[in-house]
This record gives sequence, C-alpha cells and structure tokens, in this order.
Amino acid sequence: MIYRLMTDGSMVLGYSGFITGKPATEDIECLQECSGFWIRIRDLEGLRDSNPAIDRIYRYLAEQHYLTMERRLMMLHHKSAEQRYRFFLEHMSPKIVSATPMNCIASYLGVTAESFSRMKKTFVL
Repeated sequence: MIYRLMTDGSMVLGYSGFITGKPATEDIECLQECSGFWIRIRDLEGLRDSNPAIDRIYRYLAEQHYLTMERRLMMLHHKSAEQRYRFFLEHMSPKIVSATPMNCIASYLGVTAESFSRMKKTFVL
C-alpha cells in the first residue's frame, strides 16, 4: 500500500525508523527521476542541539507529517472510494495528480486497481 505521494521540494524519510532509530518498516520509491541529499541522524541531532531554528523546523515538519497522516486515516475510514478520489483531486498537487500512475493512486486510496478503474468510469466532477 502507498502511504504518501510527494513531489518536488518535499522531505522524504522513513519516519518510524527516524523516530525509533531502527530500520524503517516502509520503503521509499521514486516514480520519476529525482535528486536529493542524505543526512545522518546523528548529524541532524547535532544540528538540533546547536541551533534552535533547526529544532523548530524539525518540530514543524513532525507536526505536518502527523497532520497529513491523520487526514489520510480519516479519509480512509470515513469516506467512500469516490469521496477519497474527489479529495485526492482537490487537495493533491496537480503534478501528483497528472504524473502518478493509476495503480499507485488506487493503492493510495485503499482500493484495488480494478475497483478504481470501474469507479473512474462513472466518476463525475
């Protein structure tokens, strides 16, 4: 299952592993060519200790991650497949909407590719 879809300028990490210091349980996969940089956790912790602004950014990113995951859980548990897709179209970056393969969108929405295809045929904006 796909938990997050990200686009340019996003910070991507296996957050559970980041918090616990153990190997993450999720994989990160790029659907298109991308570039970025790595930072070791111990180096980040050193930056946080020496610079309060880095710590504030760190806390902000953690809060945003939490809010995103909470919104996703609420969507999966309280909305129909059609409502989830409508939410996806309205709230995701246009680049994600246009560039993400349909099977990945279906996985993100928590439906099979077949169910998603059938639903899309009758979907009206």
